[in-house]
Amino acid sequence: MKLKLKKLLGLLLSLAMVLGLMPAMAGTAFAADDTEAVVAAKEDISVYPSITSWIYGNYDETVNAPTLSVESTNPEGGEVTYSYAAYDSSKADEELDYSEAVPVDAGDYVLRAQVTETENYKAGTGYANFTVYPKSIDGAEVIVKAEDIEYYTYDGTEKYPENVEVFLEEIRLFGDGDYTYYSTNNINAGTAILTVYGAGNYTGYAEGTFDIAKAVPEVTAPSVKLLTDSGEPQELVEAGTVSGGQMLYALGTDDVTAPEEGWSTSIPTGTDAGAYHVWYMAEGDSNHEDTEPACVEAAIGEEITEYIFNDDGTVTILTTTWVNGVAAAENEITKDGDGNTLETAESTFEEGELTLEAITRYENGEAEASRVRAVYEDGEGVSE
Repeated sequence: MKLKLKKLLGLLLSLAMVLGLMPAMAGTAFAADDTEAVVAAKEDISVYPSITSWIYGNYDETVNAPTLSVESTNPEGGEVTYSYAAYDSSKADEELDYSEAVPVDAGDYVLRAQVTETENYKAGTGYANFTVYPKSIDGAEVIVKAEDIEYYTYDGTEKYPENVEVFLEEIRLFGDGDYTYYSTNNINAGTAILTVYGAGNYTGYAEGTFDIAKAVPEVTAPSVKLLTDSGEPQELVEAGTVSGGQMLYALGTDDVTAPEEGWSTSIPTGTDAGAYHVWYMAEGDSNHEDTEPACVEAAIGEEITEYIFNDDGTVTILTTTWVNGVAAAENEITKDGDGNTLETAESTFEEGELTLEAITRYENGEAEASRVRAVYEDGEGVSE
């Protein structure tokens, strides 16, 4: 009787397991005669990993630690291993290169959770996507280093500083991958804007400024005229030139102290013979500085004409321009008895010393030959 009952129970148990009426259990079922009958299959598990994305530099080992979601099944507590890979849309999750190192750089990633096999359950793997977001650089401190100051003077070209430093929360960023920058309003003198745009692990933008100084204008001084008393007002100098801005002039009382008033764009005039102190300066524009006043000495000379009757019957008309008692120029015209011009000679002097002489001879009223003699400090040069 006992033998028949044992056989019956064994057959019923085997039948129930085959039909799935009892949970599968790892191990071996035995028939009534103690021989191996059925090996139960291990069940699958569900693996759904979960992870909270974070901002670059703000990873928290607690907040951002990977876990298995509540939808996962791991009834026998299989060992869980987490690994990470950069997301690649051209590859399936299982084809990516995984590492257990937590990602640092900003980007899109895949989390892989692997659960080991247990006595009654198979191993399982699950995937989840997450992101390390770039960090905003809004509010970062942007500094243009003093080494660039030589570049910050107006010259009509754009200025792009080379020595730039950016600090975010007291951490210095580096331009080789953390940011790019551009300058605007960077041609004219004044305040230029430097805009830094986050790159790589950073996003957003921050601004700094730097100054472009006014340039010193290039000035050509007014030149002195050789004037003689005509009884009418005459401009005392030829106008000077300036590269940026306008020339101003004023008459002073000496060549030491610049006048405080009377400055104008008009060239000063004089009527009476004598010396004049003509002051000039450049009044800069928005991109150029004013220059310091400087002085040139001008004069209106007194012209005296003499008639010299030569022994050969010719007459020489000599006109001399005197400035402050010193000869500044002479003009000689020699005529014959009929009034025909035979020769002219024009000479200029500097501080009483001959500097240039031009002689022209005439024949029948036509110029036949000329000779110019220039006198230099180291000798004289002659051309004919």
